Amino acid sequence: MGNRVLIDDFLSCSYDPDADATAALFDAINTGMIVCGIPGRFYAIDGEVSLPEAAILEDVGLKQLSPHASTGVKTLRGDNVDGLRLTRVTVDRNGDGTGGNVNYAAGIWIKGGKGHTLEDCEVFGSDMGTGIVFQNCTDFEALRLHVHDILYALEALPEYPDDMAQGIWFSNCQRFTVSGCRVNRIGGLVGGNYRRAFGRMMPIGLGCKSFLVIGNHLSDGDQGIDMTGSVGNQRFTVMGNTIEDVETWGIKLANYNRFGQVLGNNVYRAGAAGYVGSGPTENVDSGSPTPECLPVHVLIEGNGAWDTGVGNTGRGTGDPTGFLIMPGGASNFQDYPRGYRLVNNTAIDNQAVKTQKYGFRNLISYGGVPLNECINCRASGFAAGGTGFSGWHFPMAAVSKTTQSIPNSISTELTYDTERSDGAAMHQPGTPGRLFVPRVGFYNIKGKATFAANATGQRILGVTLAGTLQLNSRDIQTAQANMVTCRVDEVFYIGDINIGIGTTAFQNSGGALDVTYSELTVLECMPNQVN
Repeated sequence: MGNRVLIDDFLSCSYDPDADATAALFDAINTGMIVCGIPGRFYAIDGEVSLPEAAILEDVGLKQLSPHASTGVKTLRGDNVDGLRLTRVTVDRNGDGTGGNVNYAAGIWIKGGKGHTLEDCEVFGSDMGTGIVFQNCTDFEALRLHVHDILYALEALPEYPDDMAQGIWFSNCQRFTVSGCRVNRIGGLVGGNYRRAFGRMMPIGLGCKSFLVIGNHLSDGDQGIDMTGSVGNQRFTVMGNTIEDVETWGIKLANYNRFGQVLGNNVYRAGAAGYVGSGPTENVDSGSPTPECLPVHVLIEGNGAWDTGVGNTGRGTGDPTGFLIMPGGASNFQDYPRGYRLVNNTAIDNQAVKTQKYGFRNLISYGGVPLNECINCRASGFAAGGTGFSGWHFPMAAVSKTTQSIPNSISTELTYDTERSDGAAMHQPGTPGRLFVPRVGFYNIKGKATFAANATGQRILGVTLAGTLQLNSRDIQTAQANMVTCRVDEVFYIGDINIGIGTTAFQNSGGALDVTYSELTVLECMPNQVN
């Protein structure tokens, strides 16, 4: 076999699938050659096998003989070594669902090191824990992995448990690619029946950076791609993944995710939400100091959420939503995430009996730029009381005032006491006569004021910027015996967000004159610059 060795050549007797082959596997690995098994065979392993630097395994099937030796059995592990390569390696965890631990047990666990490649590997088998784990690794690839049937067993589901089963877990890793993987049936047997609860199919967290998750298929678990935890993820692309039949979240971005893209994915039949972004759960988190680590700037574009709400159990949310942005538990940061920009997404419920309550829902009160925006998205099919779009930020405000007295021959700034709409806190209480845009750009400014009847003099309504009348943006009307209405409608480039936009009224009737039904609307019309 040249630079390859067969595990069978190191067996003390003929192959027996139930006979302990741990020593033979160690002997084969210690040759420093490529270790091969015979395809279709499972070699029984008692405990754990640690891999040395640059170990290469091909066509090796392993079956754990001691799944309950401890809560942290890792059948195949690599600890702070570089260049591991596993190709067509299969691990049967062989538990009964009552053992293991989600933080310590796995079929394959790679901790630390760089330059690893796992291709066409498979892990399955019950007990709490994870199929495949990458922890503190850099510059690696996970290609066409298949993890399935990671199941815990309980008589009844605890009310507030931690996650108990996971598919492929990435923790504090950098510069990696996950492509073409399949993860399915990650959950538990509760009272003898399968339940998806507390089974995360692809958790990514605790500070992962600069990674690509592309073209994976996840189905039949609690959460699909779960990007979460302190020391948040950043500089990521999640693209072209298909997620089906999850109890709560399809793609979840929780706590501190920032500077990333979620592109062209499809989530079918998520119980709570197809896509969710949420904020910090702690006011003070030593792992993610604020404000530099707060969740900002995630582009969510070209995705689909289909038939959301199927099987909703009330976990996550009782209002199933295609795309949901919501605060976390930290009271100081209820206005985060910010800058989650949803573009050209689709949320459609095609069922005869609708289960989707909202298509696109933003529960973050505007607290400053960047805005959470929903642009060119489509939603249809809602349960009773539902709607397509709710709560999104937009640079538009419309304010009005019923009556204001204007003195003779004095330009007077109009004040507004009623907000008809305000998508980005543009009408500030301290300056009731002015609106402030949240970002620079072109804005359509419209004003209207109706002067009381008086036939003497002129009536003028003009636009003001920072209190200065814009001479080319005035409407001048000759007084009449009846009421006179002045209107302005102009487009301005606002290059400074501290410039208040207002209107001023002038009349020279010879005495004070009331203005009634004054209105001011400011609407972004050409957002070519976004802060």
